[in-house]
Amino acid sequence: MVEDEAIYLESNGDLNNDDYEYEDEAKLVIFPDHYEIPLPNIEELPALVTIACDAVLSSKSPYRKQDPESWEEEPQVSKHANSLVQMDNGVRIPPSGWKCSKCDLRENLWLNLTDGSVLCGKWFFDGCGGNGHALEHYKEMGFPLAVKLGTITPDGAG
Repeated sequence: MVEDEAIYLESNGDLNNDDYEYEDEAKLVIFPDHYEIPLPNIEELPALVTIACDAVLSSKSPYRKQDPESWEEEPQVSKHANSLVQMDNGVRIPPSGWKCSKCDLRENLWLNLTDGSVLCGKWFFDGCGGNGHALEHYKEMGFPLAVKLGTITPDGAG
């Protein structure tokens, strides 16, 4: 049995708890020879390379644990919330099975709170996301509030 499998089995599959210790190890790897230089290493590297490596190492990463204090920021209420008009246009939003009304995408969907339109979000540089139909709708209609579908539940917003 591989050590990682043993850890997984001992934790009953819950890898989100805080019972694990880990170490970060950073190296600058030069290809094609796969030459590795442990970081930080200011003695052997030119200053610009050291600065670039430091910038990468100190940048925010989705793979690192987030600081719980960063979650404590109070959400801001939109200036449009108190005067929001919801159209009585007969639109009913089902609890699931949503798709963009313009392109049939089923992910990254936004519900416009004025007219009930379900449209896809913007396209991201890595090719994921949507076709930007929610933003186009806002620019065309001027309805200012939308929520990402799936982020609001009976237990709160996420």
